[in-house]
Amino acid sequence: MRSLVMFWKFFRQNSFRLLLILWIFTFYYKVKGVPIDSAIVRKARCYANCITQNPAANHTATNRDASNCQECLIPCGTPFSDEETCKQSCNNTSSCEKSCVFLAQLQNGSFLITGDGSFPPKPGIPTITSRNFTSISLKWDPLLNTSGAVVYLIEMTFTGEESKVSYKYLSEVYVSSRATVKFELPCANTTWSEYKDIFFRFKIAVLTGNSSVSYGPQTSQITLTKPDSVTNVTLDSLVYDSASIADKIKLTVSWNPPKDQKDLISHYGAHFSADSSCQYESLPRVEDSNGVSK
Repeated sequence: MRSLVMFWKFFRQNSFRLLLILWIFTFYYKVKGVPIDSAIVRKARCYANCITQNPAANHTATNRDASNCQECLIPCGTPFSDEETCKQSCNNTSSCEKSCVFLAQLQNGSFLITGDGSFPPKPGIPTITSRNFTSISLKWDPLLNTSGAVVYLIEMTFTGEESKVSYKYLSEVYVSSRATVKFELPCANTTWSEYKDIFFRFKIAVLTGNSSVSYGPQTSQITLTKPDSVTNVTLDSLVYDSASIADKIKLTVSWNPPKDQKDLISHYGAHFSADSSCQYESLPRVEDSNGVSK
């Protein structure tokens, strides 16, 4: 009883501090966003710096024809150790070497993550333009008239199935206000017997080569499209294979695939269980005079 009284006194004296810590934690993770890995921030700032240095170039993912832009981006997606090592991959091209100098400047101090304290306008909430079994396409309003070219990062959270809430930043840097997020293994976190919903939420983060990071609001829950169920599941045969060294019972089952979706499905899974109402007796094995079991 005495310990409970002491705990209550401690809680009353420190409740404000505890609530303040909880508020800061909630603000940081829900409003400011998940802490970003330094590698993706370095890549994003490098991209933004290249676009600022080459404003006339088209930097979309499908068209990077400007040679200066291409050379400038060479160091952006590779691990950075120091300026001289970085320049060895530049083949004496000036725009590439300038990126190495920029990355070396980022390497010093906490500027890489925190930026210079200036914030671009907050991006809007992304909208879903399409989704299917393995991808979700997003778009959002582009940010204009900022001090320096902006690039976008996507923060994704997902829940459902056997996983806890997970946070991650996608490794891609987006230079336009649209993206398609692909899931190569959407069933990786599902149980083997059934595909259940995995719920995704997305948030856009925006920054320039020098600015701090601004975060937009998070989307509501989104799920991938599920394939329709198969129909007309039929047991074609049930045989006992005495020659098999493993399972002796062999089943052959057929079904009709979902209409208009069979070309989108790569694998099927089958789940079966024994009939609990089926009863059987196990007879003891006896040996004949030659020691052979019957």
